[in-house]
Amino acid sequence: MMKTRNFYIETFGCQMNVHDSEKLHGLFVKDGWQSVTDPEQADVIVLNTCSVREKAEQKVFSRFGRLVRLKRKKPDLVLILSGCMAQAWGARLSDRMPFLDMIVGPGAYWHIPDFLKSYAKHTPNIIAIPEPDEIFTLSPDDLPLSETCSAWITIMEGCNNFCSYCVVPYVRGRERSRPSEEIISEIQSLVRKGIKEITLLGQNVNSFKGCPGGFPELLYQLNRIDGLHRIRFTTSHPKDVSKELIHALAELPKICEYLHFPAQSGSSKILSRMRRGYSREEYLEKVAMIRDAVPEIALSTDVIVGFPGEKEDDFLQTMSLLEDVRYDNVFAFIYSIRKGTKASAFDDDVPREVKSKRLEMLIHRQRQISLDINRTGIGKTLEVLVSGPAKRGDGKMQGRTRHNRIVNFKGEYRAGDLVHIRIESASPNCLYGKIAD
Repeated sequence: MMKTRNFYIETFGCQMNVHDSEKLHGLFVKDGWQSVTDPEQADVIVLNTCSVREKAEQKVFSRFGRLVRLKRKKPDLVLILSGCMAQAWGARLSDRMPFLDMIVGPGAYWHIPDFLKSYAKHTPNIIAIPEPDEIFTLSPDDLPLSETCSAWITIMEGCNNFCSYCVVPYVRGRERSRPSEEIISEIQSLVRKGIKEITLLGQNVNSFKGCPGGFPELLYQLNRIDGLHRIRFTTSHPKDVSKELIHALAELPKICEYLHFPAQSGSSKILSRMRRGYSREEYLEKVAMIRDAVPEIALSTDVIVGFPGEKEDDFLQTMSLLEDVRYDNVFAFIYSIRKGTKASAFDDDVPREVKSKRLEMLIHRQRQISLDINRTGIGKTLEVLVSGPAKRGDGKMQGRTRHNRIVNFKGEYRAGDLVHIRIESASPNCLYGKIAD
């Protein structure tokens, strides 16, 4: 009897990486492999990596150090590093990680099962880092969708913006879109399998060009799919948010009242250095247009703290942006140099201790704002799409509102059930309630 071949995938980074790992998981299973949750039981370990920030890379190096010990115990174990970090570092990873067997970029990860068929122990490691030029898709029948009600859908990949701090155009390539017909067919298939909510993925979904009329037209087409309850999307570049998109947000009932709207900074001077393509004033004009069309919309954002040249006044302008917009959630990060980007040549970097202090101030204030916003939900009855048991257990279930707020409550439901919860209390991160009468 043939020995069962086990694989283990660990994912770092954004939703795009998570979805790539889902597709790779499906390819392994389709090829006869079995997924395991313990890396010590694996014959193949894949680290699907992110290179957007230095911290993400350091996590991978640290994780790999622990896996090397496992490799010494199991010499036949195959270690693979895939994703954006593979693309950014290339063959140089062999020096930092000499026990790596394969280095595979995001333009070739779907070939990993085939690479394994031809890979032989003691041969030179396989390095596959082609320029990304296509979007790999996998049939919903082959995706790991058990016990879930939501699914990621890649509609486009790559980026043409070349923000001065960002490595994405170099590791994910230029913008390319899938045909809308292909996307619609995939979503219809997912809905037939029980999916209630989809999230459209792209480095800049607003740049989607897979149909006449672009991204807004795609949303109108998806809104007509029977059985689909909720539509989300990420990420939206502020400079490309059009009046047509805002009109779709207001008019289409299946689009959730939530928008991730990355500002990166509240200072026009810093935004210019970042090459973001908008000023603080233009960003706030877009926010006003969005809230005028959808008054109850929840907004989240990304912020980079300590970008080169950021003076105290620039940082205070970012802090004041929190007050002006009042985001539901902020994903804040300390600036880290990314090799090959324009900002890597800037010589006026902010001291590390200053960055850390600013980040702490920003997070502290945002937690207060998030708590204030969440408390406004107390006493209201909200529609919640159940995702499964709450992470902390205690017999509670967990789900999300249309505004993307997490709700914990007691009850026995299945993923995909739509329930109405009366909110009783709130924290900065989630809401708590009980089934409404």
